[in-house]
Amino acid sequence: MFYLLINLDLDEQFFRFMFKVLMFLLVIQLPVAFIKYLRFGQMESAIGTYAYFGGGLSTVLPLFAISFFLGLYLIGGNQEHRGQYLLYILGYLIFPILSGKKGFVVFGVLLSGFLVWQAGRESLRKFIPVGLILLPGLLASLYFVPGLGPTLKDPRYLLKYSISYETVRSERGEAGGRLAAIEDTFNAAKKDSVHFLLGWGPGSTIKSFFSSYSAFAQEKLPVRIYYGFTHLVSTVIEYGYLGFLFYFLMPLYALFKTNRHFYKNVPDPFWKATSFGFGGILFSVFSIGLFYMDLLRADVIGFLFWFFAAAIIVMAKKYQTA
Repeated sequence: MFYLLINLDLDEQFFRFMFKVLMFLLVIQLPVAFIKYLRFGQMESAIGTYAYFGGGLSTVLPLFAISFFLGLYLIGGNQEHRGQYLLYILGYLIFPILSGKKGFVVFGVLLSGFLVWQAGRESLRKFIPVGLILLPGLLASLYFVPGLGPTLKDPRYLLKYSISYETVRSERGEAGGRLAAIEDTFNAAKKDSVHFLLGWGPGSTIKSFFSSYSAFAQEKLPVRIYYGFTHLVSTVIEYGYLGFLFYFLMPLYALFKTNRHFYKNVPDPFWKATSFGFGGILFSVFSIGLFYMDLLRADVIGFLFWFFAAAIIVMAKKYQTA
């Protein structure tokens, strides 16, 4: 999709229309998530229309949506809709609470810091109403998401809980947390320079869909992980640290540089707002990919990320800011 969009010579109206469709799809997730919450209770089933079981998407989608709507609120130019954008941001603060996602608190704080930095001094004043929503929203997550309540009395509890949760292992020593999986992957790869650089081959972390062969290829690997596959872990196992550099870090860096230049130079308020939102999405993909989930294999996240990337590149060429 990405390569098609940047090579089909599509006009600006196409991308503007598709962003309206995207905005509609993001907004309808909110009432659907609430209806599912009433039906199933606070669990990962209480998500929007994209699947019955959400998992990490219940954390990642709000980060993407908040970045996008915040850009429209701060810069978008359509002043009469600014109140709506604030409501959408509030809705996506409630969204991960409905599904009980603990990770949103940590990555929400990190994203907020990045967005404040990205906004700069000229937009900091406009950030105040958003801050009055973000801060209570994150505090509400601590109160309503199961297991995080003690953080309100002792802020150190969240760090202690996260470390304990992400370093857990099974009785057989298998990694059951993300930090444990990162550690085990590194220890296994460093024993052999070929595996360290190139990994154990594509598909090594994916379960076979053939009915006659239902095993994980990972069962033959020197690393045992039953939970904790981040993008860092999966990519290193399949393509090595060299693959992680070329297939993840370098594309993100190139897109970040292109997007920053576009943001500083594009005159159109809509595209400046979209560029702001994509900056938050890039940061979320980087931090989530390192420490949370194998996100670009999730179809919803992959589609959103590469669509934003294509739109920014095409418009950067149009406005000659590339």
